[in-house]
Amino acid sequence: MVNENAKKQCKTYQIDYEGYKLTEEFQYSLNVAASISLLSANVIWYIIAKINPEWDYVTMWFQSFSILAAFILIHYNGKRGYNAAWFRYGAYLYYPLHLAIIYALSLLIAYL
Repeated sequence: MVNENAKKQCKTYQIDYEGYKLTEEFQYSLNVAASISLLSANVIWYIIAKINPEWDYVTMWFQSFSILAAFILIHYNGKRGYNAAWFRYGAYLYYPLHLAIIYALSLLIAYL
């Protein structure tokens, strides 16, 4: 949707679209769209939780932290950060590994 709007604006103002994609204004519009999507998902999540009161409100509390990510997304400049090979593969391993550790800890707590 953001790209379609940008293409229409470029055509209206007779600006090169490929050049416009490199500007900070275009990156900011993408960041705003991503933040709005994230906030919309949270609103839907809260509505579903209100409809179904059996949901765990601790989960809802943790979900509210994702709203903070919207502020980080707004300030993203579109450039890749630190990119060493060991860091890249470590980051790929970190996510599933920490989820497995959290799951193992939750099982341990549940059985104690």
